[in-house]
Amino acid sequence: MKNIAFRLFVCLSLACISLPLVHAVTPEEAAAKEGQYVTVTGVVSGANKSKSGAIYLNFGGDFPNHIFSVFIHRANAEAFPEFEVMKGKTYAVTGTIQMRDGRANMEIKSPEQAVLVADAGTEKPAAGTEKPAVK
Repeated sequence: MKNIAFRLFVCLSLACISLPLVHAVTPEEAAAKEGQYVTVTGVVSGANKSKSGAIYLNFGGDFPNHIFSVFIHRANAEAFPEFEVMKGKTYAVTGTIQMRDGRANMEIKSPEQAVLVADAGTEKPAAGTEKPAVK
């Protein structure tokens, strides 16, 4: 019995060690985290779609005066049908920080990477991705 408990302890310990740590930062701190997998939380100050169909979410000012931006490739844009309603709301976006044109940015591919931060302690998926309640 002790052997089984020890094996279980070892397995759980290894599982916890292998989980990636996600650091939470502000849009202003994002540039210092280049190459790291982080969650950036802030107010979306601009939500735009380019001519090519890519979506850009800007934080800390609208383009070209933003501090941080999120890029959604046109191939993934369908997953964000109501991205415009994200403007003015606080979101937590998770991904790897990259630098482009001297500014921090992040590419996200799914709505699960952009969580609406509603009231303290509650979270909602990105705009237009809510699933209907099942009865």
